[in-house]
Amino acid sequence: MNTQMKIFPRVLALAVLSMALASPTSRAAPRQPLRILFVGNSYTNQSWAAIKDVLAGHHLEKHVRGGAKLTGWAKDAKLSEKIKTGKWDYVVLQDQSQVPSLPGRFSSGFHESSATLDGRIRAAGAKTAFFMTWGRRDGDKQNKNINPTFEKMQANLSRSYREAATKLKAKLVPIGEVFAVVKKKHPTLFPKLYKKDGSHPDRLGAYAAAYSFGWVIAGIDPATHAKKKGGDLPRVAAAVKQAVAAGKSRVAR
Repeated sequence: MNTQMKIFPRVLALAVLSMALASPTSRAAPRQPLRILFVGNSYTNQSWAAIKDVLAGHHLEKHVRGGAKLTGWAKDAKLSEKIKTGKWDYVVLQDQSQVPSLPGRFSSGFHESSATLDGRIRAAGAKTAFFMTWGRRDGDKQNKNINPTFEKMQANLSRSYREAATKLKAKLVPIGEVFAVVKKKHPTLFPKLYKKDGSHPDRLGAYAAAYSFGWVIAGIDPATHAKKKGGDLPRVAAAVKQAVAAGKSRVAR
C-alpha cells in the first residue's frame, strides 16, 4: 500500500508534465517574418535572387541604383521616408565596392554617411546591418597602389566595415571575408564566385551573400539549404560559417 502511494504522485506529476508540454501555449511562439530593407547598388541587385531564395518567408525590399554610394543615399529624401515609414527590423547598408577600401575623403565619406543613415534607422526603431562587400578577384586595377591584390583590397574593406559596425554597434555581415575563406580553402572555387568582370557576383558569389545574411540576421543554417541545392554550395555554406565564427572570435579578443 505504501509503495503504491509513493508511486502514484510520481505518475500524476509525469502526466501533468506531459499535458503541459503538449499544450500549444507551452510551445515557443513561431518566429515572425522579418522586415528587411537593402540599400545599395548592383552588388545587392545581382545577389537579390539568391537572397530572396534563402530568406523566403521574410519581407524583403531593396532600394538600389547602379554605382550608388552611401554618401548619395544619405541625401536621398525617398530613402529617408522609406526608412521612416517602413516598420523595418533591419536596414542593410552596402557602399560602392571601392569606396570603403580607399583612404582620405572616400573612407571618411563612408563613415560619415553610415553614421547619418544609422541615426535615421535607429530613430525609426530599426537596426543597421552592414553588407561587407568583397575585394575584386584580381585587385582594384583603378587603384593598384592601394589595392593591388584581392587580399589587400579585402583587408582594407574589412577594416572599414568592422570599424563602422563597431562604432555604431551595428550587425556586420562579412561577405567579403567569406570570399577570403573560399580563396584560402578552395582556390579553384574562388574564381567561380565572380562574373567575368572579376567584380560582380556570379551564382556562387550571390549565394555566399545570401547565406551570410540568412545566418547572421535570421539564424538560417546555410548548410541545410546548401545540402538541398548541392553542387559547390555546401563548400560555400561552410565558408560562411567559418568566416562568421572567425569574425566573432576576433571581436571577443
